[in-house]
Amino acid sequence: MTEQNEQVQQDSPKPQESQSKQLILSLVIVAVAVAWGIKNPSTALRVLAVMLGFGGIIMIHEFGHFIVAKFGGIKVEAFSIGMGPVVLGIRKLKKGWKIRLFPKIGEEQVVEEGYNETEYQIALLPIGGFVRMLGQSDTGAADESDDPRSYSNRPVWIRICVVSGGVIFNAVGAIIIF
Repeated sequence: MTEQNEQVQQDSPKPQESQSKQLILSLVIVAVAVAWGIKNPSTALRVLAVMLGFGGIIMIHEFGHFIVAKFGGIKVEAFSIGMGPVVLGIRKLKKGWKIRLFPKIGEEQVVEEGYNETEYQIALLPIGGFVRMLGQSDTGAADESDDPRSYSNRPVWIRICVVSGGVIFNAVGAIIIF
């Protein structure tokens, strides 16, 4: 039984290796996109405009989740524009700002006393975004936490408001834009 556990541990990728692979894949995608954009500039500008449009819609959507979670008393750990490796991370401190530019792969975030609980991030690929809340998981079971500000420990009506906040902000944004 011990040999099987050791074999499973050896076969499973380490978090650092997984993040390194994600960074390499992201850089390859960006390099291919830039090379294609140089070869086809007019089409690349159209694709870029569509990506920026979708990025704006996603930013409004994720901001809806973020602001409702904050008002609902849920601890928000990260608000990210884009997917993939973090390019820039900003966190407010009691005195000034903490800025992480191209943080090391696998670098653990140490949130010390006096730090704002939320890190605002810009990631490499502008094709999405996310809000990471304490105790919330989009895939699988929710993380267990005893913190009363955890997503899973908040009342159901607050969680419903947080989930619907993205769609409501998209509708309001559409009304304002058009």
